[in-house]
Order: sequence, then structure tokens, then C-alpha cells
Amino acid sequence: ERREPPLDREPRHSSERERAQLSIDEEKLEIARKQAEADHEQKLRHWREREQAELEALRQRQGLEVDFLARLAKEGVNVTEYLVAKETAKPTHHVRVDGAAADLAKVHICAPADDSVSAGAGAGAVGGRGGGGGFLGGVLSR
Repeated sequence: ERREPPLDREPRHSSERERAQLSIDEEKLEIARKQAEADHEQKLRHWREREQAELEALRQRQGLEVDFLARLAKEGVNVTEYLVAKETAKPTHHVRVDGAAADLAKVHICAPADDSVSAGAGAGAVGGRGGGGGFLGGVLSR
């Protein structure tokens, strides 16, 4: 004759299953955390390698530039004047007009305020009319 298990065993099996499921979930979370940590470490390693390569390339370019400037100095070139001329040749402003409005655009260029240019017209004034730095700044007072 067979006896049926008592009804109170059902909750115990349920709690065992819940504990087993909780253990499995914790293991999955731990695996995911370790994977995320490994991914982060790899990204950091790649970033460091990229930054190191860029730094090395910069050092190499600077070394070549120093060698070049040293050769210029040996040849009697005033390196300071060379560097100033090189930097002043670069544009300081860029103007770009696109689209249909490009045909109708008017560009007003303001020269930088220069005390020596505007000194004759009075501190920053253009043609005696105050407001220096306006349209063509000190250029009109020349």
C-alpha cells in the first residue's frame, strides 16, 4: 500500500526551489558583473594604448620640429622671426556663407583695434566719429 506525501512538504520544496533559483540568479549576476568589469578593463587598456601612441607621435613630431629649427639656427636664420612669421600667416577668422543667402550676403571685415593707427583720430575714434573697432576699425583713419 502506498502512502501519499503529507501536504506540508509542498512549501518546503517550494522554498528549496526558490533558494536554488536565487543561487542561480546570484551566479548569473556575478558572471555578468565580471564580464562588465573585464569589458571595462579592456576599454581602458585600449584607451591607454591609443593615448600612448598619440603621445609618442606628438613627441616624434616635436623632435623633428626641434631638429629643423636647430638646423635653421645653424644656417643663421633668426628662429624667433621665422616662428612669428609662420604663426601670423595663419588666418585668425573664417567666414563661411552657404545656401541661397550666399548670393545676398554682405561681409563686413573689422580690422583689429590698433592704438598706433587710431592715435591720430583720438582714442579709438574713426574719422573723429567715436566708436573705434567698427566697420574697418582703425583702417579708415590712415
